[in-house]
Amino acid sequence: MQVDYALTIEIFIEMLDNISGAVGNEKIYLFMDRASYHRNEDVREHMKKLNIEPVYNVAYRFEFNPIERLWA
Repeated sequence: MQVDYALTIEIFIEMLDNISGAVGNEKIYLFMDRASYHRNEDVREHMKKLNIEPVYNVAYRFEFNPIERLWA
């Protein structure tokens, strides 16, 4: 599968607007990894305006991924 676009800060902000528009004024808790565009200052400010609370996943740890044992 080939993807002919990259996820950018602008595209991510547009996605946040779509999510927020779908639920109205309700508080949103959005579970995310620690990708750089998730932690961008403009993105964080936009989340505050939209009443979106980011919930970040823990950093990757190979000890917690069972497939790593198989590949070891």
